[in-house]
Amino acid sequence: MAGRYLNVRARRTVAGLNESGRSTIVDDAFTETRVATEAFTINQIWQVTHMPANVLAEETLGDKAVIPPPRTASPT
Repeated sequence: MAGRYLNVRARRTVAGLNESGRSTIVDDAFTETRVATEAFTINQIWQVTHMPANVLAEETLGDKAVIPPPRTASPT
């Protein structure tokens, strides 16, 4: 059972607008930002560096998965 999660991948599909202002898919791929261990796998599809988050940002993923929330995040 240990290690069975090492190959788990999350697929991220991002919707947006085309030049005509119509809805379209702008990105559809497996996320590369992930942490895989023998016990668990984290696939990140969105990251924030500060709060409040910019939901209109073009690219939100970094090179490494971030487990804790950003320091500037206030608890809810």
